[in-house]
Amino acid sequence: MKKLLLALMMLLTVNVYAQDKNWNLRFEPIPFLVGATNVELNYALGSNFTLGGGLVAWNVELLDIEIGFNEYHVRGDYWFAGAFQQGWYVSGVYSTINMNLRTTDTLGTEYEADVSATGFKFFGGYRWLWENFNMELGYGFVSYNFDDKLTLKASDGSTQEEDLPAVTGTGLEFNMGWTF
Repeated sequence: MKKLLLALMMLLTVNVYAQDKNWNLRFEPIPFLVGATNVELNYALGSNFTLGGGLVAWNVELLDIEIGFNEYHVRGDYWFAGAFQQGWYVSGVYSTINMNLRTTDTLGTEYEADVSATGFKFFGGYRWLWENFNMELGYGFVSYNFDDKLTLKASDGSTQEEDLPAVTGTGLEFNMGWTF
């Protein structure tokens, strides 16, 4: 923990490529409209590279299933026109997901399950910049592998295990943020 804290302090105090705007705070507005929080803070490591971390948190009920979803990620970006400038970018993301699922069947038996996954995302996109406000639109590849089987535990003490397949696909990203 001390090494991580020391590395973070060095990152925040030493910037070899001095520039006016070293930080960017961004969020995805569309998940926010359905009750999810998706925020990220990034720091310029060099003239074209940035590194950041973020989280997604969402608690929702869908089709009588209560879902608690938490995702934590580390993201590295390469900006072709310079860190946090308007223009094209590519990014790589390492992510971990934890989900808790709960439901009750028609006979009143309660079921609960926890599952976790790790994955990678690779995106490319374009960033528009107006003073400090920015907007990004990208497209990319996503792949997640579940760390273990889904174990469904019933309130009567019974359990059932299910294998979960890897999830692979493509997706859009739409971010809004402020550079400072």
